[in-house]
Amino acid sequence: MINDSGKPVVAVDAPTGIDPATGEVHGVAVRASCTVTFHKRKPGLELAREYVGRLWVADIGVPTEAELYVGPGDVYKVVAPLRRARDRAAFRVLVVADARHSARLASDAAECSVALGADLVKVVAPSSVIGEIRPQSAAVELEPLEGEEITTDHMPKLTDLALISDATILCVSGGGRFEKDVVAEFTEGTRTPAVLVALSSDLPREVVSALSAAEILLACRDDLAAALLSVKPTPGLESLMDRTLKLAQELRVTAVNGLERGTLVVSDGVRVKAGHRVNRRLGLARHLALISGIAGKYLALRATRMDAATAATFLLHLACQLAEETRTHPSVSDMIHELQTAEDMCAGEISAYEGRGPRPKGD
Repeated sequence: MINDSGKPVVAVDAPTGIDPATGEVHGVAVRASCTVTFHKRKPGLELAREYVGRLWVADIGVPTEAELYVGPGDVYKVVAPLRRARDRAAFRVLVVADARHSARLASDAAECSVALGADLVKVVAPSSVIGEIRPQSAAVELEPLEGEEITTDHMPKLTDLALISDATILCVSGGGRFEKDVVAEFTEGTRTPAVLVALSSDLPREVVSALSAAEILLACRDDLAAALLSVKPTPGLESLMDRTLKLAQELRVTAVNGLERGTLVVSDGVRVKAGHRVNRRLGLARHLALISGIAGKYLALRATRMDAATAATFLLHLACQLAEETRTHPSVSDMIHELQTAEDMCAGEISAYEGRGPRPKGD
């Protein structure tokens, strides 16, 4: 009746019957003379212009930061489908440390996965390094590999462990054959979702080429990102975002990139989001390891790499805040202890706004 009226038609946000995300027409749709949509252009409106007519974008006061920075919605997006499942999802994580410098980081990543419900986390490291890893949880098992460093001789063992794991976290400190040989062969030989925590600033190009063909979430320092892009790092959030975006595009990975005392940036080559770093006393390497441990859970439960990285970045931010509310100088263990509470808070806060729970006081 509307389409046959012969009158000018103004559609509010999107013409009725049009999917604003895809432009798909559900049965019959309104053919508008003009569409006033809010905040920004929806992709589906560009694909269904014969129904949209003249398109106006109305500013409704949403600040740029609302989309730029990670928040509880990033966690809820990942957690909500898992919590709607009838049975608790079981998952296993494999953590690999290549040298003594990465032992503590591997331990941090393992404890994060356990704190968020992993049934088993297997930590693998050379026998000379395994003694540096002291797990706090009985769900963390240690697996020593013979020798001073991990080599391609250990590949059958690593591959077997990866095949019975739902996600893998590789902590690479740099300087050994592990980078040049094993990472490339490992990423080519397995298709388990993986996180590579790169601590060195000179990750070899051989590893980069292997990453391009793998399902990898790369967590690194900005000096490595700049080196891989052959550019000089410049200060400022916009510059950091630009390098992270280009890094994700060039390597075809999802990247978590950060400065030693600055903001973290996540990009999948299309989207870019930023995350605050709360605890300035916590070094960037450990910060990246903790994010990787959290992301390991979400990757194991089939979240996308971008969703896993953004959720992990905000969840650690919130866990840091919770730990600082009750402790003057919270330790890494204190932050890990708050992860489950932080995840519960994100799910509860978002549910409240959707009418599925009590509204927060003062809201």
